[in-house]
This record gives sequence, C-alpha cells and structure tokens, in this order.
Amino acid sequence: GDYVGGVAGLSISSIRQSYAKCTLSGGKYVGGIAGSGSRITGCYAMPRITAYTQLGGAIAGEATGTCSGNYLVSDTLAGVERISYSGQAEPLTYEALCAISSLPENFRRLTLTFVADGDIRSQQDFAYGASFGSEVFPRAPYHSGNYSVWDQTDLTDLRFDTVVTAVYHPYVTTLSSD
Repeated sequence: GDYVGGVAGLSISSIRQSYAKCTLSGGKYVGGIAGSGSRITGCYAMPRITAYTQLGGAIAGEATGTCSGNYLVSDTLAGVERISYSGQAEPLTYEALCAISSLPENFRRLTLTFVADGDIRSQQDFAYGASFGSEVFPRAPYHSGNYSVWDQTDLTDLRFDTVVTAVYHPYVTTLSSD
C-alpha cells in the first residue's frame, strides 16, 4: 500500500526524537520515519526499503513541512524524496550512530538468523559490514521426499539484521525409457 513508515505512514502532526530500524516496502510514500510527514525533527533512521514505486527516503518519502536535525544510516537511500539535505536529513556512519548515548540498544546489535520450519536454527551477532562463508549455514531439518536450500547464500558486507530461511523442494525422480 501507500504511506508506509517506520513511525507513521502519514503524519500531519509532529514526529520528534524518534528512532526507526526497520524493513519496509510499499507503493508511494515510503520512509524510514514517515511515509509522508509535515514536521519531522531530531529523528534517526536505519531502514531497509525493499520496494517502493514513488517517493521513498530513509527519513521520509515526502516532507510537507519542517524537516530538521534528522540523520540516516543507509548506503542505498537518501533522506527525503530521494535527496539528502544538510541540516534536514543527513547521512551518518553506523559508527557515529552508535556513539549517540540515547540510541536504543537494538540499533547497536546486528543479528544473522537462520530459520527452518518457523524455528530459529542458528543466530549470531555480527559487526556492521561483516561477511560470512558457507561454514555458518546450519543443516536444515530433514523432510522426507524433499531437499532444502537456503533462500540467501550471499552473506557478504551485511549492514542490517538478516534472516535466512530454509526452503523445501520435492525430489523429482524420473526414469528414462524408449
């Protein structure tokens, strides 16, 4: 849908001193703090936006009023309406974000999680930008008549909480004949 945000989808009031670490997707107006907001000040966002069609940003998809003192951590997103503005919506390094004393603890922790059959099979914290090889993949539970694959295999340069899920496929057995 439209108007998707980590704090508010659509806000005609003030959003102040808020934090958002989230994964979002939507149509128009998708933002880490607000999809569309009129007054956004003193906010910090570390979003992963997987899809949007128009007006997306790490702070807001659209800002219709005052936007000041907001900071974002993203290698792929700009602040508001695909543009970062000095004093309004500025990029920040992850290290600088973690130095903020009022930062919620879940921002300081990045987690790699492997899930099979809805259960956590393995979980570990990692540093921002870490990479992992095949040795971290646990064995997925056996399902008779099926084989499993993990839905992600490239675990390089991770910069956000990552969940890898086991996907099961039935074996297809055939015999050739004349």
